[in-house]
Amino acid sequence: MQIVNLQIAPTSVKPVVHVSQSDVGRQFQLRLFDGAVAYSLPSGTTARIDGIKPDKEGFSYSDATSISGNTI
Repeated sequence: MQIVNLQIAPTSVKPVVHVSQSDVGRQFQLRLFDGAVAYSLPSGTTARIDGIKPDKEGFSYSDATSISGNTI
């Protein structure tokens, strides 16, 4: 499982996680931070991951996500 630390504060640098098209079954653990402080998501929050493939086609994924504290 790949762990990725993400800043929720707006910055000019967007987080990037590189994957290949044939990358099936890969799991990520996303940890959210506001500066140096772990950001705990409010209860009832849901998660969705949006992305852009190299061919510039977009995708959205919201299945099989769980949230605990600052970790998705």
